[in-house]
Amino acid sequence: LQCVSHELRTPLHAILGLTASLVAAPDCPPASLRSLQVIDRSAKQLTAMVDDMLETTACLHGKLELNLAPLDLHHIAELVCDQVKPRLSPGVVLCNRIQGVGTVEADEFRVRRILTQLLDNAAKFTTAGMIEVGAWYEEGG
Repeated sequence: LQCVSHELRTPLHAILGLTASLVAAPDCPPASLRSLQVIDRSAKQLTAMVDDMLETTACLHGKLELNLAPLDLHHIAELVCDQVKPRLSPGVVLCNRIQGVGTVEADEFRVRRILTQLLDNAAKFTTAGMIEVGAWYEEGG
């Protein structure tokens, strides 16, 4: 799997580098810019999928490394909500209801990633109403 991931990442990095340089060109036409942005997003999505496959494999083999550190869960949820809000359907409201949890010890990268995936899916499949993000603390849990 590591060999395959390397073989996938090499062209993906080339695509990302080339699209970035083309987007930065001052004479890039607006229609081309939109197409390049789609290519860039797609390449980033494929890169994330490769990373997910590697991470899943590491997890299955008991080799997943966590970088635990104090984390303000409300703040992280607020940052992710801000990222997802532009992708909401008109009229859909996204609310961060995380309060009173305080600081937790967690891997910030993975918490952000999981929360982003959950909220992206919620945004994709919610056409009306409200999406709420919540967490609570249970004594002894």
